[in-house]
Amino acid sequence: MSKNTKNFSPSGEKILQKSNGATFLIDTNDLIGSSLVNNGYWEPNVEEIIREITKKDFVCIDVGAYFGVHSVISFLS
Repeated sequence: MSKNTKNFSPSGEKILQKSNGATFLIDTNDLIGSSLVNNGYWEPNVEEIIREITKKDFVCIDVGAYFGVHSVISFLS
């Protein structure tokens, strides 16, 4: 488990603090949530592309956002 997590509730929810400053409330019983907690990322190839193409003042729409991981990455880029 990532050292950047804190127990939030007995149901498996945790608070994840990523190194880029993003904070997420994560359900560790979920596939995406468990990947974020255990690996620190979800779809790292997509994260890399987002960081490469987004610039300051870009408007990004994350259609179908689940946790909003990609939205937050584009905001922090």
